[in-house]
Amino acid sequence: MSTAQPVERPRTVTILGWTFLVVSVLLFLRSAINFLIFAVLESQASELLSRLNAAARPFVPEWMLQHVGAIWAGQAVLAGLVALTAWSFLSLKPWARLCLQGVCWVALALIACGATVWIRFWTAHGAAALPPTAPRHGQILFGGLSILATWAVLLGVALYFLRSAAVRRAFEPPPIPAPDRLRA
Repeated sequence: MSTAQPVERPRTVTILGWTFLVVSVLLFLRSAINFLIFAVLESQASELLSRLNAAARPFVPEWMLQHVGAIWAGQAVLAGLVALTAWSFLSLKPWARLCLQGVCWVALALIACGATVWIRFWTAHGAAALPPTAPRHGQILFGGLSILATWAVLLGVALYFLRSAAVRRAFEPPPIPAPDRLRA
């Protein structure tokens, strides 16, 4: 009887898994720190928060201002779930590859929505959002769209490799050896 050889993880799986893991841990830390800062400020500096809310009202929806803590907590939970999925992806769990593909598709949809909002805001309210001495708002519009386009390209490349044949093969179950014929 031969023992099954452990499946060697392809380099592409390693690179994708560690990239998703590092980025999701950084996003988790950012969201958790923002949530903690908000929790401290909310109890200690309600006057400051009310002034910040008043200053942001023309540009940030009211519901978002009322639920900032919940939004940051939710972002931290989602980033933690992506980190766990990336760890499982590194362990070659088949469900993790599908989940990371879903994460990429959802992130691409959010980027498309974000680009739409960014364009609409800076074409409709861009000049009013900046002081008169600020540089042209077209530069800010282009800069934001460039960042969103960079993330979209990176997610597209990740999707390409997640769907590649080499990565799919790494997540297939190993072939079952044919049983030896019984000898009489």
